[in-house]
Amino acid sequence: GFQNCLKDWEKQYGKTYGFYRNDRSSIVTSDLELVKDVMVKNFQAFPNRRRILVLNYKPYSETLLLLRDDHWKFVRSRLSPVFSSGKLKKMVPAIKRSCRNLVKHVAEKAASKEDVDLKILCQTYTMDVMAGTAFGIELDSLAYPDHPFVKMTEKIQNPPKWMSSLIQAVNYMLHVVNTALKIRRQDPERYPDVLQLLVDTEREQETEKQVDPEIDHMKQLRTSASWTRRTGLTDGEMQANLFDFLMAGYDTSATVMYFFLYNLAAHPECVEKVQEEIDRKLGENEVDYWVSTDLPYLDMCMNESLRLYPPACMLDRECSQDTVLGGMHVPKNMLVTLAIYNIHTDPEHWPDPMKFDPERHTPEARASRHPFSFLPFGMGPRNCIGMRKAQMDLKMGVAAILQKFTPVLCDKSVYPPKIANHFKLAAEDMWVKFEPRKQ
Repeated sequence: GFQNCLKDWEKQYGKTYGFYRNDRSSIVTSDLELVKDVMVKNFQAFPNRRRILVLNYKPYSETLLLLRDDHWKFVRSRLSPVFSSGKLKKMVPAIKRSCRNLVKHVAEKAASKEDVDLKILCQTYTMDVMAGTAFGIELDSLAYPDHPFVKMTEKIQNPPKWMSSLIQAVNYMLHVVNTALKIRRQDPERYPDVLQLLVDTEREQETEKQVDPEIDHMKQLRTSASWTRRTGLTDGEMQANLFDFLMAGYDTSATVMYFFLYNLAAHPECVEKVQEEIDRKLGENEVDYWVSTDLPYLDMCMNESLRLYPPACMLDRECSQDTVLGGMHVPKNMLVTLAIYNIHTDPEHWPDPMKFDPERHTPEARASRHPFSFLPFGMGPRNCIGMRKAQMDLKMGVAAILQKFTPVLCDKSVYPPKIANHFKLAAEDMWVKFEPRKQ
């Protein structure tokens, strides 16, 4: 994969070097002080991600991933409250429902002693969670794989050879988003999902934006347009980011989850410690929100899996003005590529870096390390807005499984996993067995 190219080039040229990517010059770095400059200290010079021309059309062009400068800042400020701890707690019932379905399917596989394809198991769980927490749609993707929502999501994530099929799938998902918005705006009942939170914000703004008949009409129009621009999301922005929340969240969360479970299956001593922690703190009770905040060893195992297999092996930032980075002149429009995988596997920060060792993530170990040596969700103003939501989904799902089952490697297992040749880290196949725990 491309992550191996970055590792090879670093050995040959050092931690900072230049290369041409298509027709654009780019600086690649895994120097932590330079990474800190780009992500935080000198953020005003590197506020944007690389333009992705193939996605420069609606709905994609108005997602947080692709928005730029003040437009990005505005949309980010409106979406950030959706992921506060108070709002996340409202989504827990939908996640618990998905966890129950997940455990049911694992129980069926364990009873028949079948090998389990972790990729399919985790993708269906995260699809159910995203549908429930975004739109309030109750799915059981493993039981009903032919549901239109499931089929169309799979088409978008794994584009068919025929472009017409992909367009059909995208149009279907946009229709779902648009229809859900229209229905929810007319429905007096309130629902615990992202869609409702956005509609609530919209309603609050509408009550404040009343026309004053004593004010000049043209002035009112200008004020109204400006006020709306500053406070409320347009339909296009809401549709784009609901669509992105579903698509990006489904794919990334599933990838993180199957690597996590696979690493646990390969390290039974870690599974045993996590299960002891779950038994002590959860007992026979159903998983709940606090699972995402009060299971420290589960958290350590998750972070170690994220270190070895981060969602993205690199991050790009585009220079918006001539600036200086580590003594180097960086001209406007030049790309800076932050080599995340190199940082996560650098023996300078992580001794014996390819070893799975959750003890690297104790509070004491974290305090002794450079804060930019661990960047699975980025850092600074442009970090992953859904980071806490993704961790909650992941930890609740994994804890629900480990409460009742033990993942183990099987005859089909290949560990370490074989990585597919992509810019993001993804595995080709991941097979395990689940053994029922002795109660």
